[in-house]
Amino acid sequence: MRIDRPDREPDLEFRVVGIPAPGGSKTTGVIYRTDKTTGAKVPVVDAATGKIRTFVKDSSGEGGIHWRNAVAEAGHEAMAGRDLLDGALYVELTIIRKRGPSHYGQGRNRDKVLPSAPRFPSTAPDVTKLVRSTEDALNSVVWRDDSINVGMHVEKIYGEANEPAGCEIRIWQLPDRVGRVETVPVDQMVLGAVA
Repeated sequence: MRIDRPDREPDLEFRVVGIPAPGGSKTTGVIYRTDKTTGAKVPVVDAATGKIRTFVKDSSGEGGIHWRNAVAEAGHEAMAGRDLLDGALYVELTIIRKRGPSHYGQGRNRDKVLPSAPRFPSTAPDVTKLVRSTEDALNSVVWRDDSINVGMHVEKIYGEANEPAGCEIRIWQLPDRVGRVETVPVDQMVLGAVA
């Protein structure tokens, strides 16, 4: 079964203002301490659980942290106390980049894009990494987990002259069953058949 964009208004729509940043590669490891007696490195153990403590380091840096925070904050505001979305979703992301000053004319033409300017932002970061960071930031904020996103349309575009960088996010909840399912009360069933 193919997934088409729903032919109706989205169930949730909001805009994130900020500089889109990719999701960085993750590095994991064990947290060690130096034993005062032997000087050897030993794993740190959580006193409550008895498990060895680990860390996850994200290589996206400050830009990635700021972007994910902006996405999560905008998502939280859009939800306005609603329950997390759970079930199949179709998501549309329009990632908006700002044009550089060299894309515009000078003087009275400073708000006009030059004919020689690129039409699309076909430069790093790539769109899949931007999707990754944006989806991850909405986990446990808008949806339970991004694994429920079964259909997606993504564009990376340049904004208008005074339009801030960011992302427009539109989300549709999809039907969770192929067809109509009728339930029969247990007292009306006889040996698995309807009485």
